[in-house]
Amino acid sequence: MSKFAVWVFTIVPLLAAAALAIDLIPKHGFDLSWPDHARFHATWASAKFLALGIIVALIAQNALKEAQPWAWWAMLTYLLIGMGGMVPAMLWHGDGPPTRPLVMVSIMVLFMIVALFGSAKIIFSSEQQ
Repeated sequence: MSKFAVWVFTIVPLLAAAALAIDLIPKHGFDLSWPDHARFHATWASAKFLALGIIVALIAQNALKEAQPWAWWAMLTYLLIGMGGMVPAMLWHGDGPPTRPLVMVSIMVLFMIVALFGSAKIIFSSEQQ
C-alpha cells in the first residue's frame, strides 16, 4: 500500500479534528451570545469530529495499510462527506471559515485527493488477484 496515502489519512483527519476543536469550542462553545442549545451542538460537533478523525486514522493505519478496498471507500467517504460537507454548508448559510483556515482545508483536501488517486491502482489491482 502507498505509505503516502496511509499517512495522509492518518495525519489529516487528526489535524482537521484538532483545528476544528481549537477554533469551534472557544469561538462558539463558550460564546455566551449564542443560545445554550447552539453552544451544546458546537461542543458536541467538536467531539464527534474528533471521534471521526480517530476512526479514520485507525482505518488508515490498519485496513488501508493492508490495501483493503473497503478502507479506500471509507477514505473517499471521509473526503467527500466529512470534508466536502463544508461546501453545501457554506452555500446554504452564506458563511464559512475565514481565508486562512479555508486555505489549510483546501491543502488537506488536495493531499487526500492525491493520496486516493495514487493508491487506487494499488488497491484495486490487488483486489483482482
